[in-house]
Amino acid sequence: QWYQRRVAITAGGFYLYRLRETPNHQYRYCEATEGCKNARTLTDNWRINSRRVLTGRYETSYFGNDGWVTFSQGLKRLPEAPPPKSVGGCTYNGYIDSHPSKEEGAVSRTMRFPGSTKEEQIQVQNCGDKYVYFLTRSIQNDYCYVADTDVCDAQHYTVITDERRLQYSFAYGTGHTRFNLDNQFNGWIRYKIGKGRLMEQPPALDGMCTTELQGWVNGEHPTPDEGVVKRELCWRYQQKDCYSKGEISIKNCGGFYVYGIATPPPNNQYGHCVGTLPW
Repeated sequence: QWYQRRVAITAGGFYLYRLRETPNHQYRYCEATEGCKNARTLTDNWRINSRRVLTGRYETSYFGNDGWVTFSQGLKRLPEAPPPKSVGGCTYNGYIDSHPSKEEGAVSRTMRFPGSTKEEQIQVQNCGDKYVYFLTRSIQNDYCYVADTDVCDAQHYTVITDERRLQYSFAYGTGHTRFNLDNQFNGWIRYKIGKGRLMEQPPALDGMCTTELQGWVNGEHPTPDEGVVKRELCWRYQQKDCYSKGEISIKNCGGFYVYGIATPPPNNQYGHCVGTLPW
């Protein structure tokens, strides 16, 4: 049987397809849709990568039908660096490495979820005035799609002034001060102590920064033009500079830095070290 379907490729043009009968009702032929014209808008106010709102909102219940979507919250696009854990409505929130230009059309991207090995292949298109994404509701529970946001805005980060995080704040042996400071704020953080930036080299001695496992950034901080970047976060312990590691996102806001703790410390033996020296 010949099957005719009209499409808006050229004026009056259409394609003809010779299709075979499918093996059973679980198989279907799918017609392509134009994402820029057919995308629906996700309006949920929890879909943003700066709000620590654990709502248990699973996409299987809230996303709706698979298809092209765009965002109404924040910067109205997916993040391009790992969001902090447990922001938005779920524990794990997706990001992609880059967005396409308008001329590239619809392209494939790999969506990753910080703190998890899970990956999803998605479609992304730049429509000029917005980005659209072909996403599915079949993503597993506790994984969500969230929009990026301006993390330099004071309403989107938490200020930490506790000087126990400073490079030369020192305790030794079992006398470490126990506190849950870095565990409480799984969103974006700004440090208003010392040089206001995490160390880029491992602390020299055990017990510095008043913690057993000392967190430092294994890489350089970004310039303001680089936007949000992804870096490796190492924790020093028992003279091993990178005894444990995770991911961290960093944004240079001009006069200060903000940090998105994509892999938060698992307990209060871990802490981040803020530098006091000019390098």
